[in-house]
Amino acid sequence: NCNKLISMAKGDYVAIYHSDDIYDLKIVEKEVEVLEANIDLLGVFTIYEKIGEHGEIIKNSKYPIISDEEVIKVNLDEYINIILEKGGSCFCCPTSMIKKDIYNKLNGYDVDLKYIEDQDMWGRILLNGSIGIINQKLLKYRIHSKQGSSIYFDNQRTDRALPLNHINT
Repeated sequence: NCNKLISMAKGDYVAIYHSDDIYDLKIVEKEVEVLEANIDLLGVFTIYEKIGEHGEIIKNSKYPIISDEEVIKVNLDEYINIILEKGGSCFCCPTSMIKKDIYNKLNGYDVDLKYIEDQDMWGRILLNGSIGIINQKLLKYRIHSKQGSSIYFDNQRTDRALPLNHINT
């Protein structure tokens, strides 16, 4: 579905926002501003905080990046190190704004991947340049059992591998 919607997008940037999350009113403005001011960036994300089904804040104790910079620039090596050292990505999909031409260049998301197609996409983008993170909490990311990403919190699942086949070791 994302690939179809991206192909239909008319603008220079594509943001994939989720209907159950709470967005800061200025997230689009701030993300476009960062991309326009940093033409070397292929996309931008923001800091977020997790909330439960009823809006209660869920402590996020292992956030992968702590910085004083207004915009944190992440390259492929840093991304891999964050995943390996912190056990998770520094990118939260519902905060993403990516240049449409990079999505086109990469032929969109890999439809054969299940659960980690976002992480694969971020890795493939990072093979082509850096991604920024606005160092502000501009999203309240809702966690609940009916969302697709709830698989990340399922300790019983058997397909735990993180297939980043495009990364050479």
